[in-house]
Amino acid sequence: MQSLLREEQYVILELGSYTIRAHKGVQDLLGRSASLTSFPARYVKPPPNRSEEESAEEFKELEEEGLLLGSALLGAEEGGATWDNSRLVQPIQRGRIVDWEGLEELLKHVIVHILRVPTARNSSPLLLAIPETTSLSDREKLAQVAFEKLNTPALLLIEQPMCALYGVNTMSGLVVDIGHETIHIVPILDTAVQAQAAIELPLGGRDLEECFLDKIRANPSFQDGLGDTKLDQAFVRALKESGHCSILPPGKQSNTDKKSSDETFEYNGQTITLNRLRHQMAEPLFDPLGHGLKAIPGLAQAVHLSLSYLDPERRALLRERVLLTGGASQFPGLADRLERDLRGLVPTPESGERVESIVYSEIPRCFRDWREDPQCPALLGGSILAKVAFGDVRNYISKADYNEHGPAIVRTKGSG
Repeated sequence: MQSLLREEQYVILELGSYTIRAHKGVQDLLGRSASLTSFPARYVKPPPNRSEEESAEEFKELEEEGLLLGSALLGAEEGGATWDNSRLVQPIQRGRIVDWEGLEELLKHVIVHILRVPTARNSSPLLLAIPETTSLSDREKLAQVAFEKLNTPALLLIEQPMCALYGVNTMSGLVVDIGHETIHIVPILDTAVQAQAAIELPLGGRDLEECFLDKIRANPSFQDGLGDTKLDQAFVRALKESGHCSILPPGKQSNTDKKSSDETFEYNGQTITLNRLRHQMAEPLFDPLGHGLKAIPGLAQAVHLSLSYLDPERRALLRERVLLTGGASQFPGLADRLERDLRGLVPTPESGERVESIVYSEIPRCFRDWREDPQCPALLGGSILAKVAFGDVRNYISKADYNEHGPAIVRTKGSG
């Protein structure tokens, strides 16, 4: 049955522990949406027992509801501001929703204040790209928030790995999502998640930042090039995202203080000299325990373990469709390092299994504006899915469906 929903009103929203990504309108996906936005998945509550005027004086930029969020929050964090845990709200932690009131505040801000969707007369269908670890009860709560708080006319709940594969034009693949707090390795075959082979590691970009901060604090030669720069997590995060922390191939990882390999990095108006220690930032991904982190498998071991739960034919297919995504997946050289380490773990030729090279999936060239941001596959894929699914009322949860069945409707419709 044909839907009367309008493509220019569709809202696609990807929930993350560190960042919420969203945009509105899918009528022309070959061009990058002007409304595409990335937003911190956290906010700071005003100090207790202080007036809104006093809070505004402290934070400079506050939303009407008295919360420090969005660009104001990022600016405060970059300026070195810190808050105690009673005021910093992070509704999604390690892929799980832990604060529903806080999540509702963030969703309202993104949809109402950034995307300019009025809740009183909401005509924008909503596709939520959710972590694959989202429980059935949490999906029901998300439906409740969408229909009762945001007044959405239609809803789809789609797991992020599936959205990401659609974004690279395939329905089968191995999604390796290296996020801020977790790594999710999810095999998908013909749109079916192979749950028995999915792996979650409590390791992510935040752990890399904290580990590297400890390293440079203990390395005087690295500090020599920093000048007056404050050594904190904001600096390390900026360095991680700069592209300077490439992963070197074997034979080039020694002599970490060799001057000929130094590079300069612009940060807060200063030119900083970086030595070769920067190339070690991503190493904890491959050997967490060896770098003082958790006793868990490294990235290559976890990918190998995930594939081992499938039969050889399916393993071969997924090796040809590996998607690296997530904010901590953008280290130059990461794909080569993962492939090299996997080759050291595969069965021997005597086992009869032929091992081919890893082939990595990318956003198709026709979506050239989206290719500028490698973290976009799930948002692009969600847009493609919305364009297809919202065209037929049998595919999504309508307001009428929700009014008749309540949150339990996600058990039978519009969730996958």
